[in-house]
Amino acid sequence: MDTSEGEFCDMSAIPRNGLTSVEAERLLRHAFPNIESWLCWEPHWHQGIWGMSKIPVAVHSKGQVGVWSWERVSIDYPLLDYCFVKPGMSKPARYWTGTIRVKGDGGQSFLLFSYLSSRGTVGELFMASTHDVTLLERFADAAAEQFREREPGVPVVAIGSGDDITLSTDDENVLMPLQAREDIEMQVDQFFGNPELFDAYGLPRRRGFLFVGPPGNGKTMTTRNILRRAWRKFGARGTMLTPDKNTDESLVSHAFRVASNRGAGILVLEDLDSLTSECKLTRAAFLSMLDGLRPKESVLVLASTNNPQDIDPALVHRPSRFDRVWHFDLPDQELRHQYLMQAFVAADQELVVSLATRTQGWSFAYLNELRATAAIMSVSC
Repeated sequence: MDTSEGEFCDMSAIPRNGLTSVEAERLLRHAFPNIESWLCWEPHWHQGIWGMSKIPVAVHSKGQVGVWSWERVSIDYPLLDYCFVKPGMSKPARYWTGTIRVKGDGGQSFLLFSYLSSRGTVGELFMASTHDVTLLERFADAAAEQFREREPGVPVVAIGSGDDITLSTDDENVLMPLQAREDIEMQVDQFFGNPELFDAYGLPRRRGFLFVGPPGNGKTMTTRNILRRAWRKFGARGTMLTPDKNTDESLVSHAFRVASNRGAGILVLEDLDSLTSECKLTRAAFLSMLDGLRPKESVLVLASTNNPQDIDPALVHRPSRFDRVWHFDLPDQELRHQYLMQAFVAADQELVVSLATRTQGWSFAYLNELRATAAIMSVSC
C-alpha cells in the first residue's frame, strides 16, 4: 500500500471493531522492542482530541505543532484518514491512524500511535511511549491552539466538552444598575489593562468574579459581554467549562491549564455550585486548583451560580479565589419598566407602566417570554 499521501475511509464501512489496547501494545512491542511499556491515553479535553485529529499525518511525513515537531514513523499498520459525520455536525470529522515521533523544544521525545480501537472509534485512544500525561496534554493543547479555525476579528471561546463557540462582536443589552455595570467593566479593564499595577504591589495577576442570582436575569449575557470586551480591548481569550455528572478532576484541571496557557484570558465556570456537589470533583481538589494558579498567568476566573446558598463558604471567604461577588437579582419596577419600554416601543405608555407594576417578581427571561407571546398573539388575531 502506498501511504505517502494517505488513504481515505468511511468509518461506517468498517465491518468489525479494531484493536484492544492489549493488542495495540503487542503490535507496538514487536515494532519497538526497546520501549519497555506503553500508556493507553484518552484525552479528556474535547479540543485536545479535535486538535490531535487535525495533525496531517496521512498527508505529510513531518510537521510542526507550536514548539513541537513531529515525524511519521512507519510500522506494520495501515496509514489512513477516517471520516465520519455525527448528527448536528456541519462538516465531517477526520481522524488519522499511524505512528508519529513527537519532539519538544525542551528535548522531550515520545511516540504516539493512533488506531482503530475495539470501540469502533478512531482518535479517542492513543498509545504513548511516555507515561507523562501532562506532557501529552501539553502537546494536545498546542495542536488544538494551532488548528483552531478563527474568523478574523471575531472572539472565539474554547469549550471543554464541545466545539468552540464563536461570539458575535456586538454587545448584548443587559439591563442592570448602572453602578454595578460600571464597576464590573472597571474591574475587567484594571485587571487586563494595568499589569504593571499588580507587579508594582507584588499582587498575583489572577482574580475571581462570581455572579449569583436566579436564572434569567443577565448573568450569562454579562459574561459574554465581558468576554467580548476583554478580547476587543486586550486580546484576552476565553475558555469555558460547563460541568455535568461526568466532570472529574482531570477535566477541570485541564480547563485551568488551557486557560493559563493561552496567555491573558478568562476561564468561565458555569453552575459553580454543581462542581463539587454533582460532579466527580472533590472540594479539596477544586480549592487547590484555584489556589494553584501561578502568579503571572493573568487568568480571570469568572463563575456563575443560580443557587448561592449551595456555594461552599471557602470559595467566597478568601480573596484570590473569588474576590468580587455581584448579585443579579430579579429586576425592580424601574428596570422592568425600562425593559418593557424597549420591548413594546409602540405600546401606550399607561399600558407599559401597568405591565411593569403587574409583573413584580418576574425575571427578564419571563418578561421576554411575555414579549414573544404578545407578538405571536398579535399575528394570529
